[in-house]
Amino acid sequence: MFVKKILLALSILAGLVTAGETSWKTFDVKIGPYIAEHSDYSTSAFGLNLQLVKPITPYLAAGITFDVNSALTSATDCNQYKFKELNEGLLIHFNVPLAKYVSLTSNFMFLVMFRDGTVDYSNGGVLYVIDAFDMDGNEIKVYPRENDDEDGDFYEESFAFRSNIGIKFHTLSERFGIEFYPIDFQIEATTRYTISLNAVFRVF
Repeated sequence: MFVKKILLALSILAGLVTAGETSWKTFDVKIGPYIAEHSDYSTSAFGLNLQLVKPITPYLAAGITFDVNSALTSATDCNQYKFKELNEGLLIHFNVPLAKYVSLTSNFMFLVMFRDGTVDYSNGGVLYVIDAFDMDGNEIKVYPRENDDEDGDFYEESFAFRSNIGIKFHTLSERFGIEFYPIDFQIEATTRYTISLNAVFRVF
């Protein structure tokens, strides 16, 4: 349902595109890897991002974004926590030409985050208490692992905001490009710092 609403918003935005450098059929497909660090848990994450973006003007675009990652904490409390995350939502993209083949690029993303986690390793530390959900969707307080013989799975959902700024190198037609984002922050229950690289392919 959430994705359907986003696609409806994109179709409305597509109707605002006037004759110019792009047609109503033009979309940019972006895909690439990223690495991330969370402010809590000393978490390192490795993931893949996919975006479908509709240019509205040469300077503005809107689209949908998905990213998946697997993350593992350091044993800061004698426990290691493993996460699998899915982020999906709406993005607003800004493009500022700097030179013939180079642009300054930025995104603002409004996301829903889904996180599954387990304790990957325990060395007898004090376990971190979290708000979580059981398999039936009931909210509970959870110790991710109660003893060395059982796994303590937990599940979280939250809203997140992500913003980045970077450099895009592209062909003159902008049909192909590479985006590099050295400044990229996501804010939800924790703050995530990300370095990402996207390959860009323009369709139609």
